[in-house]
Amino acid sequence: KAQVQEEFNHIQSVIPVDLLRRAYYKIANSHEGFYTLRQQFITSYAVLCTSQYILGIGDRHQSNFLIDTSSGHIIGIDFGSAFNAATIHLPVPELIPIRLTRQLTQLMSPIGTAGLFRATMIHTMNALRENSNLLLSTMDVFIKEPLMEWMEHALKTSKQVAQNGISDLKLNSFLRSSNLKEARRQMEKVVGGDQIDSKRAQILLKYNSNRYHKLTVDEQIDCIIDQATDVDILGRSWADLETFM
Repeated sequence: KAQVQEEFNHIQSVIPVDLLRRAYYKIANSHEGFYTLRQQFITSYAVLCTSQYILGIGDRHQSNFLIDTSSGHIIGIDFGSAFNAATIHLPVPELIPIRLTRQLTQLMSPIGTAGLFRATMIHTMNALRENSNLLLSTMDVFIKEPLMEWMEHALKTSKQVAQNGISDLKLNSFLRSSNLKEARRQMEKVVGGDQIDSKRAQILLKYNSNRYHKLTVDEQIDCIIDQATDVDILGRSWADLETFM
């Protein structure tokens, strides 16, 4: 952990912290205009992050976000890696729940994520929870009409069974799982956070005796933000995600 944090912070140290903030200053025609653009960015991005978290949208590199320069709103594109596919299928699993890197949080300064961003995420998550039946019924279409990626994965598995037989497939899966068991344990440890300096670990520690406890919306959002800004996770991400930006 210490090595990951040291190397990641070194990479960040050679990049100006306020590049996105400078860009918003340039498109604003006054200090008041910058404040309005910044506010629009924060609220729109908080709604986007909460929605993408619920849908498991991954592959959130910089090119998958657009900025409306007339309003400051941020727009997400390319939802190919949905339903946590980026965590399940990629060789380097994505462990960040949302993109919340330094350039983004710096634009939110001086309050950072603790102010309008967190409040808007909580408001959005409450709305999604209250309308969960509507959301689930809408998502039911993906069960009846699976994504092409799911079909390709199922076809690949069926071909392996046809070529090698189910026994060989089970054996290979067992060997892979044995080899990856320790790696998975370490990944879960990283995702769970350090109880000393991780807010999510401290929140979850309260409910260790009840594994089925439902987090409050405030607790859930705090865990998401804490995990998304954890340097130990950002430093282990796929290089092209450019989590140092």
